[in-house]
Amino acid sequence: MSAAGGGLAAADGCAEVIGGRLETAALGMGHRQIAARLGLAEGTVRGWPRRFLRRSEAVRRYLTVALVAVAVAVAVADDPVMP
Repeated sequence: MSAAGGGLAAADGCAEVIGGRLETAALGMGHRQIAARLGLAEGTVRGWPRRFLRRSEAVRRYLTVALVAVAVAVAVADDPVMP
């Protein structure tokens, strides 16, 4: 099942591949080198860094809110006073 089809494992795999591409782009590797390394078409990986940069502020806000929610949940769960 593809990530578009809702498969959690596939989505996780896609996130790992795209995350790896973004990491190598930050290290200076170009899309052609990355595509060859991953066995993907150049056109597949070319736009990932640009799209990430366009969405990075929204991603940062989302992850910040999620982190705060998890931290609060952990703090409440660890509080011996709270029932």
